[in-house]
Amino acid sequence: MPTEKNTKITFYAEPDISKWLDSLDAGQKSKTINNLLRDGMQQKHGLDEQLALIQGRLKRLEQDSRFDGFSIAALRRIMLNRFGPSSADEFKKEYDDFYYGSRNPPRTTT
Repeated sequence: MPTEKNTKITFYAEPDISKWLDSLDAGQKSKTINNLLRDGMQQKHGLDEQLALIQGRLKRLEQDSRFDGFSIAALRRIMLNRFGPSSADEFKKEYDDFYYGSRNPPRTTT
């Protein structure tokens, strides 16, 4: 079964990379460089997918934060209109309880 021959490639290495490569024996050096390059080539595709997932999550978070912001503003307005200026203090207390207490306020979706 014929196999392809390896090709010798040279490149310029920065001093810290050169020092690290010099610490490896010849067989280990080639194998390590090939494995690192192969991992890097495979990661590029993984990074594109990860960036797409992150972008989707950011869009969802933007929608959630806009909804939450309007919801909070509406609640504050209702409380202020019905219960007067003391409602701002009550709202702050509840917010502090959620923020400093559980760190996970309950969310409802509509």
